[in-house]
Amino acid sequence: MFKSKKFISGGKSPDIEYIVFVDPINYSRINNPQDFYDIASAIDKLNQKLPPKKFILIGPGRWGTRDDFRLGVKVNYSSINNTAALVELAYSIGNYAPEVSFGTHFFQDLIESNIKYIPIFPQEEDTIFNEHFLLKSQNLLPEFLPEYSHILHLLKVISVPKETSGKTLRIFNNTELGISFGIFSESSVSPVYFVNTPRDISKLKIEEPWEIRWKFVEKMVSKLNPSKFGIKGIYLYGTVFTKSASDTSDVDILVHYDGNPRNKELMEAWFEPWNFLLQDIIYINTGFRRPKPLDVHYITDSELVEENYYFREIMKKPKENSCKLI
Repeated sequence: MFKSKKFISGGKSPDIEYIVFVDPINYSRINNPQDFYDIASAIDKLNQKLPPKKFILIGPGRWGTRDDFRLGVKVNYSSINNTAALVELAYSIGNYAPEVSFGTHFFQDLIESNIKYIPIFPQEEDTIFNEHFLLKSQNLLPEFLPEYSHILHLLKVISVPKETSGKTLRIFNNTELGISFGIFSESSVSPVYFVNTPRDISKLKIEEPWEIRWKFVEKMVSKLNPSKFGIKGIYLYGTVFTKSASDTSDVDILVHYDGNPRNKELMEAWFEPWNFLLQDIIYINTGFRRPKPLDVHYITDSELVEENYYFREIMKKPKENSCKLI
């Protein structure tokens, strides 16, 4: 859908169902001042009707401008507070070249509400903006607000699942790389469900960070041959085991092995590609890249005699503090 490289806020916005789009070309051609007020009024009402944090706003210039309407959509924070992301388009159309605000009109509110701010400069070489998708998609504005059908050429409400056969829009902002991108992908829930009842998602289950990591570890361990490395047991502990892991948490694993230095070297080499794979999974889901998401500790029989932390808290109480995978 888009790629931008300027002044983004970090984080992700998964499973976006709707796009509310103010057409920048038609907006620049408005002759009737009432249309400006009607667009702002319609957005205020859509903010209440659309599912919270499941839609984004895309429009030209400054969202929340205090001055001339032509600088951008003149709305208050209460009219956009349920959106997942605020996208400002810097389009030059003839003598009309609205500047973006870089989120300054709602800066603190956006941070506190975790609303992503994304400026897009469509005419710059390193930017991608799929305007064709927005223009060709069906406009659902009359279904939500029939009283505003007279501004169909200015304001669109687009159902992403209906236009993409059940997919949703996912947004990833990586502040380290300075890049933001939005892609259409399979949703975290059933695509059929989205097409049939796109507004009711309250009872759907989306995988938590600990679930993603736990399933990854189970898959990884299933590919491991314990006898090849002298492994006597593998334990999962920490925030993944306690089901309190966050988007950026690592995975804590304890490996009990025979103490052969060569076996340890082989195990470290075996775990390394899995480490990179988990790193990519976390990056795709969060926009952040952990240097070492797999935190593997090794323990031998001689260390068990000392009854160190790993013995006392993990191996001696496997059901309380850990899960034995092998």
